[in-house]
Amino acid sequence: MASSPWAKNGPFSASKVPAVPEDKLKSLSAVTAPIKMVIAGRKMVMRDGAWDVESSAADAAAFASASAMAEEESASLRAQNEELQSENDELRERVNFLEYKLSLLTDMMTVTKLNLETEQKQRQGRKGRR
Repeated sequence: MASSPWAKNGPFSASKVPAVPEDKLKSLSAVTAPIKMVIAGRKMVMRDGAWDVESSAADAAAFASASAMAEEESASLRAQNEELQSENDELRERVNFLEYKLSLLTDMMTVTKLNLETEQKQRQGRKGRR
């Protein structure tokens, strides 16, 4: 069985990690300026271990405008959805009513057919007696 690389005294064990000299630790801790970069035209800054977007007044205005447009579209879609739901409910009621009428007409046809067959049998019985 092969030993795990995470096992004690394995290639990645803490005892094999080289120590960082004190002077390098001090120089690393002296770097306190935030890391900045531009990605797809957006200014990004690393603060407290997370990327933040640096926004200008133009960015904030564009965001507010886009947000307002999205809210208007969302309200429009909600209204359209409500209209479609009420139309759907009306159509379901109509379908149920039509199914009821079909069932009623089918029952009426069945009763009429049975009455006709009964009447025909009675006529045949009368003809046979004569």
